Amino acid sequence: MEGTRLRCVRLFILMCSLLASGLLLAGKELSLPPDKQVILQLAREHKFTALEAYFDGLYENYEQGRAREAWLLQAYHAFYNSDPQLLDHLNLWVAERPDSYHAAMGRGGYFVHLGWLYRDGKWFKDTAIIQRRGMEAFLKRALTDMQRAAELRPTAFLPYSHIIGIHGSLGEDESFWNAVDEGLKRNPASFLLRKEILFNLQPKWGGSIRQINSFIEDTKKWLHYNHELKQLLGYGYYVEADILDNKDRAAAQKLYDRALGLGESAFLFKERGRNLYYMRKYQQSLEDFDRALALYPQYVWALRDKGWALFYMKRYQEAGSVFAEAIKYDLLDPDVNYGMARSLAKQEKYQQAVSFFEVAIGNFGAHEKRIFNNYGYMLIWDLKDYQRGKKILKRAIDLDRENTSNWINYATALNALLDCDVIGVMKTYLALCESQGTCSEANIDWAKDNINGLIKKNFCSDQKAVFRP
Repeated sequence: MEGTRLRCVRLFILMCSLLASGLLLAGKELSLPPDKQVILQLAREHKFTALEAYFDGLYENYEQGRAREAWLLQAYHAFYNSDPQLLDHLNLWVAERPDSYHAAMGRGGYFVHLGWLYRDGKWFKDTAIIQRRGMEAFLKRALTDMQRAAELRPTAFLPYSHIIGIHGSLGEDESFWNAVDEGLKRNPASFLLRKEILFNLQPKWGGSIRQINSFIEDTKKWLHYNHELKQLLGYGYYVEADILDNKDRAAAQKLYDRALGLGESAFLFKERGRNLYYMRKYQQSLEDFDRALALYPQYVWALRDKGWALFYMKRYQEAGSVFAEAIKYDLLDPDVNYGMARSLAKQEKYQQAVSFFEVAIGNFGAHEKRIFNNYGYMLIWDLKDYQRGKKILKRAIDLDRENTSNWINYATALNALLDCDVIGVMKTYLALCESQGTCSEANIDWAKDNINGLIKKNFCSDQKAVFRP
């Protein structure tokens, strides 16, 4: 009896959440975007009937003009969550409902996200081989699910917003253009399809400004069918700004302004905010991140960037709150967990920071040198954990052999552990200092005195430098 009563209470709470999200309302334009937490709760509790009804309600509202097209993808973004346990729930959903379009879309989206986490947003030439293999493996699994979704609903266009991106990411040109043709045949006025096509036409992915401008002109023909397409009219200015970024951020800022003047979107506000962030105009960047979040309230990338802006404004507690919010929607994102760790460390909550650093250096952050640099520093200087610090700093050196800070910190850990490998490490540090001319005299003197002292006292034998620049 008590168990039945508890289930009823939970169902009542869930129904309230569904009503609050607007997806159970009929005959009225929705004012709120999908709630990822509601969707994840349904999946984790295996309430697949309610989950299917949730998505069917959203599609019905979209088809009747009461919900934005962008919200379709935002709803599936609930599964863009690196929580490993989520896959078990998605697999069960697919197993129990093998003909479910939504199940295939949900699990496919999960795989897409893991693929991009492995890629880590870097240029392909800067991506480690193991990362490339991880990306390719997950994108191929995603492709299978997305193609299945497209088969289950022969008129559905949304799977192609993923299929286009997967073929583009894998460099499969012929398949990419075939997917573009099929997707636009299903819905030539789709905002989501055209956004994905434009993204893949950027010069950095092998496209050109000419192709982008030509596609924008074609997009204008469909504006009267879909007002959301207005968000894409400034995409050419965005691409030009993205190309300029590091070279001339002030000029890039003007281009971002022009892009937003033609059509506002969460993505463009987030990108302009990032440019302001790199210009160290943190307050202005915060305003843009908040504009992005007003349009897409659970936008992980905007939350991440907002957290870092607050961090560099030394508002560490607020930054931690924002990173915590982002972690709810993407459990293992390395940059978000790294931000949380740094925010806690700045508040001298070092032990709490350790758990987030450990997540950050997991599979998706295993090649991020800045995370290892900062984690190693905290371990030896703040926690005096020289054994763990030694291991982390060794990895930092493997990732960034020219960084003198890593070598001096590594030497400090070895010295505290009475490890005679410190001789070769300090000699390497001194060689790098001589080559770069950036080391402090105090650190140079410490390294020299330590080498001489350990050898003269016969505590350690002489060693060569680990490597020379």
